[in-house]
Amino acid sequence: MTKFVLIDNEHQLHKCEGDWEHELGPEGPAQVVLHPGVRMTGFVNDCGFSLPDRYPRNLVGALMVINLGAVFRPLAGPLVITGWNTAGCGSEIRDLSGDDIETLAELHHDLTAVLDGTFKGTFSGATWWRDLVLRKAAELRAASTPSLVVRDL
Repeated sequence: MTKFVLIDNEHQLHKCEGDWEHELGPEGPAQVVLHPGVRMTGFVNDCGFSLPDRYPRNLVGALMVINLGAVFRPLAGPLVITGWNTAGCGSEIRDLSGDDIETLAELHHDLTAVLDGTFKGTFSGATWWRDLVLRKAAELRAASTPSLVVRDL
């Protein structure tokens, strides 16, 4: 039973406990590597971009993981974030701590507020961060679907 956060296809955040893999769909998970300092990792459906009717782009999920150190790329379908043991002893997947879940919920709240125009950040640099999120969102919306080219050797 793993404690994790789910960003669903409607961009809603859910605090969950249990088996996270079934949340992504039957095709299997693909890891979204985050900055090791956050002690978390993400997972999306491995075939999300191949099945756009079932797995729409997840703008909020992509913005969340980018803010947690992932490379810039669009994501499709639900996003699961779990705890991560960077030492790799045994299973690397760990429960999210209560503080991790609270931090993710706050980040999700702020990102959705920026996107819907209700962000009222009062911290130093809030305007800069809001503008950066809006630029990244525009770039993600315009980004082409990632593809894989297979060539004979």
